[in-house]
Amino acid sequence: MGDQRWSMLRCGSCGRASGGRSGQRSIACRHCGSSSLTIVQSFDDAAQMAYAVSSANLPPEISKEIEDALSRRPELNPRNAGSTQPNPVRMIKSAAKEDGVIDMDKLVREATKIGVAEEEINRWIEMSEIEGALIREGNGEYRLL
Repeated sequence: MGDQRWSMLRCGSCGRASGGRSGQRSIACRHCGSSSLTIVQSFDDAAQMAYAVSSANLPPEISKEIEDALSRRPELNPRNAGSTQPNPVRMIKSAAKEDGVIDMDKLVREATKIGVAEEEINRWIEMSEIEGALIREGNGEYRLL
């Protein structure tokens, strides 16, 4: 399964991008049904291919706005999947409320979105507490120092 390649295709008729497994036999455009497809790019990962296809079909008017938003939150950018490590310090700080109390539900939600297991999040909290960056205020409640 690790050998699987994925291709982004561009339709010669409607211009829309679509994707599929490399080497598939009879492929037709999912938008207009044409068989006039050209391989534009190949990927090792289906998620990267899906991101490329959705980006290619994105209206240009909002493309810049989305790229700007993803640049502010690189840990959520699908392009970075598997290529960058989550930044625990930044994620913990972003989960802190104005009073410095860590919103653990928010931290868990954001971290699990990028594939971090809850056990790893607990290790982040433990290490932050040991290093003096957090203080435990109660059962499951922490404050940034």
